[in-house]
Amino acid sequence: MKKIIKTTLLLSIFASLFTFFSCGSTDAESENQTEPSAPEEAIISSVSAKHFTVDQSNSKIKITLHKNPDEDIAAIQIMDTLDESQVTVPMTSDSVSFIWPFGENGKDYMLGANLLDANGNTTSKEFVDIKVEGTPAAATYSEDYLNSRLVLIAKGNERVVKFNSTQETLKTVTEKLNPKTSELEISIYSGRHYNGDLSKASLVATLSKSIENKADLEEIFNGYDLISNAKVFGMTPTEMNKALSANKTYFAVATIKFPVPGLEKVSFTSRTLYSNDTIYTPINSVDLQKMEKTEEPAVPEYQGEK
Repeated sequence: MKKIIKTTLLLSIFASLFTFFSCGSTDAESENQTEPSAPEEAIISSVSAKHFTVDQSNSKIKITLHKNPDEDIAAIQIMDTLDESQVTVPMTSDSVSFIWPFGENGKDYMLGANLLDANGNTTSKEFVDIKVEGTPAAATYSEDYLNSRLVLIAKGNERVVKFNSTQETLKTVTEKLNPKTSELEISIYSGRHYNGDLSKASLVATLSKSIENKADLEEIFNGYDLISNAKVFGMTPTEMNKALSANKTYFAVATIKFPVPGLEKVSFTSRTLYSNDTIYTPINSVDLQKMEKTEEPAVPEYQGEK
């Protein structure tokens, strides 16, 4: 059941969330407010699990996370199981509310809550089914975005990840939300995702590029070599090759992350785009050693005592 937010801090957080998502009403009144706030919109549907409630009105979806004071819940991750949009919220209070910006009108979704302990481990899961009714999604996915393609390319001793998209296309996802910053995040996994168990895939590397920085994005649009850039991820080319070849196939995942004012240390994550599962061809160890040798700084020759 929905709980009343008890502290002034949470009230100000909740108010800022409504401002961010351009909602016409708020649950909290400002101290300097001279006019009465607009009435709260009528809830047209509501579903609950033990630790979260989803309320829909005509203009928004509000999610309230709640826990008992004696429960060991450090954070709650909400994810829609269809598009994999998600947000992880630290449970520093017994109740936290925010506006869910995802979901297309008329579509059915299953929202899952992963309850996380202080180590980030999932202790239990809960699910509810919703049908989005009359709620315009704040995060939108254009046809160009949905047609953006992640590809993995083996070319000589290069192992390239390439995202066929544009800066303008990526910006359309959050243009209604107008966040101060947003990032394209691309993660590379060894394993397979199609008809596979994602828990068995191993995360190898993650690239984060500001969507506002066109030059950074161009590195991904033009093709980014994981081997020659292994040091970016704290690895040598040999170590990167070994990590990528841990399984027969590897794949890449792309998402857009953006913050919400009022919820510190929280990033919303857009729907997930996947590359195909791609056969990984290991690089010859001799070639890898040559690459690493050229990366080593030159050692000055000993000139003898002067």
